Amino acid sequence: MSELLIVRHGQATVGVGDYDQLSERGWEQSRRLGAWLLAHHPDGFAHVVTGEMRRHKQTLAAIHEAYEQAGRPLCATRVHGALNEFDHDAVLQAFRKLKADHPAAGPLDFDRKADPRALFRALRAGLLAWSEGELEAELAEGWTAFSSRVAQGAEELRTLADQGAPTLVVTSGGVIAQLARRALGLTPAATVNLNLTIRNSALSEFRSFDGTLGILSWNTLPHLAGAADRALWTHY
Repeated sequence: MSELLIVRHGQATVGVGDYDQLSERGWEQSRRLGAWLLAHHPDGFAHVVTGEMRRHKQTLAAIHEAYEQAGRPLCATRVHGALNEFDHDAVLQAFRKLKADHPAAGPLDFDRKADPRALFRALRAGLLAWSEGELEAELAEGWTAFSSRVAQGAEELRTLADQGAPTLVVTSGGVIAQLARRALGLTPAATVNLNLTIRNSALSEFRSFDGTLGILSWNTLPHLAGAADRALWTHY
């Protein structure tokens, strides 16, 4: 029975060009997480795994800073493409093209000034259509393909965890929701809803029980627990 600590990346740079990098707030979230992990896991991890995306690697770099400053650098990192996020922009573009009559399918700027309720409605409607297989004709990676890719990564993570606990993983919300889907037997719609709840830099704990994943905790922010830190509680 071995532990997997799964981290969603820090806040990325929505609406200012290249999304795939941390915002200043994302760096701060990730550094605080690194300090918390050092305090609670001072001996580090048996394995450290990240997706290939820049925001994953930057989040891990911020965590690594705390361990380096303490003279306890983390072990070598494994980079795994199966832990990459799906293409949000492609899903939304396909949704707007194929579901143009849907009330949530109108134009919506992806920036921090956008109405968060409208953004949530558009994302949820697009992801639900994607999860129901309605956007396959317009996407390079449909829901089934994404789920299968993450399933491959999940099996490799479980194998690593069984070799020695704990294992630290940095990835994205869609991937983490798929891991929860496998652990809890969730429907696609429930998986989408769970995906939309995950906060930036949140920590979730999974365990391997005789070849299957189980959840110990979900979407926690122990490194941002103070009242003054609530400004760092972000979803996008």
